[in-house]
Amino acid sequence: MVGVATIGCAAPGGRVGADAWVSRHGGLCDFEHTRVASVVTRLIGSSSAEPSRSIRVDILDADELAAYAWPGARVVVTRGLVAATRGDDAALAAAIAHELGHLIADGHLPNPPAALRGWSADEPDVESRADLVGRELLAIHGFDPDGMRRLLVRLRTAHGGASARNGAHLDRRVARLAPRAASADEPEPVQPRKSPREPLVLRTTTEVRPLG
Repeated sequence: MVGVATIGCAAPGGRVGADAWVSRHGGLCDFEHTRVASVVTRLIGSSSAEPSRSIRVDILDADELAAYAWPGARVVVTRGLVAATRGDDAALAAAIAHELGHLIADGHLPNPPAALRGWSADEPDVESRADLVGRELLAIHGFDPDGMRRLLVRLRTAHGGASARNGAHLDRRVARLAPRAASADEPEPVQPRKSPREPLVLRTTTEVRPLG
């Protein structure tokens, strides 16, 4: 399991392990389910190429601001994170995109867009790597890529009482995403694209399940 925040815990892998972890940490809820489903559909889309494999996104009934992913293509965002990003769908999409960044970089999701292949080669920090891959996903699908930085600022504020080490790590991730003055040696800042230059085809179906 991997998480968007630097504060988290290890959990058993696989579907059974994910279900048990979710049950222990508050269970699922339908908080703003329609909004989350809309963001996920826009960010991921769907493909019927392999209907037996899906990306599942659930909402955890927990106050903390966090998101998690398991190798079985399951992503969980907390009720607290959904509430904290109300009015900023790009920040909510950033949390999901960050988790997809982990799964793509670790080879758990096949066929990423060409724009993402090799993205992680020069970024040793796995969280910053997922931030950068996630930010590119936001741009590809028309979200404001600065949503990733705004999300991390929210996390830093929420985890203000965290250890100095964790706080400094979040600060470095925020700084890595901060806009900088362009120079001849630096790439152009990432901007939202009016239309995807290449769709994110994961050969999956997208699934955001309501309860009941």
